[in-house]
Amino acid sequence: GEGEWDQYSIHDPYPLVHDGKIYLYYKSDFSKQDAKRGLVRMHGLAIADNPLGPFKKHPLNPILAAGHETTLFPFKKGVAAFAIRDGNERNTIQYAEDWVNFEIASIVEMMPVAAGPYVPDAFTDTKDGRGITWGLSHFTAVNGWKNRYSNLVRFDVFCK
Repeated sequence: GEGEWDQYSIHDPYPLVHDGKIYLYYKSDFSKQDAKRGLVRMHGLAIADNPLGPFKKHPLNPILAAGHETTLFPFKKGVAAFAIRDGNERNTIQYAEDWVNFEIASIVEMMPVAAGPYVPDAFTDTKDGRGITWGLSHFTAVNGWKNRYSNLVRFDVFCK
């Protein structure tokens, strides 16, 4: 609705199952497109008892203050997020044990772009998420205006 933090767009839904409910994380543009400043992107959460809804937006939205291509996955008791690009918390891995209040756990480089991870626990309602071990991503390179390249690559995650 007009005046809400996510009034300009809602996209890139990312559903996960937690406590028997559907947790739908989504990206939103907090501002209009501005040639000088670009967009301010944040993430929200809406929860439903059923995948078909109705979904209710979480009162603490926005729950992540950064990330253009965010990847989420159950990890241990909570949920982890790769906050990729955009915002002052970009290129971080964040963790929310309560699935809502994210904190920066690590600052990283070479994040997988538009990651498509293998998430075995995404819909199992686990209480001990295994995280991810691999996935697919794309990396782009530009060599002048006429030569743009995109490579589909596998990425691997190694946790101690």
